[in-house]
Amino acid sequence: MNNNKYYEILTFTGAVIQEAHKLIVEELSLQNEDQNEVMEQFNQLITSLAMGQVIKEYGQEDAAYFFNKFAKETSESLSNHIGTMISKGDALVRFK
Repeated sequence: MNNNKYYEILTFTGAVIQEAHKLIVEELSLQNEDQNEVMEQFNQLITSLAMGQVIKEYGQEDAAYFFNKFAKETSESLSNHIGTMISKGDALVRFK
């Protein structure tokens, strides 16, 4: 996988997280002060959604390679990283 493909998948993952985050905030009418606490309850759901969408969009092989490369570059798994972004409420920013 070349760097362009890696960053394409990274951007796609960020867009999936952003959309899920936005939908939850809107559907639950969350105020800024409530987002962090509530988002912690949705970490696993959004993580699964994001990873599933990457697999669906790019296939098992590219997705597995991406997840492994991401873990090597950030020293953490993608699921842990997504969980951190969601719980901190910065899922919209970290991938830009």
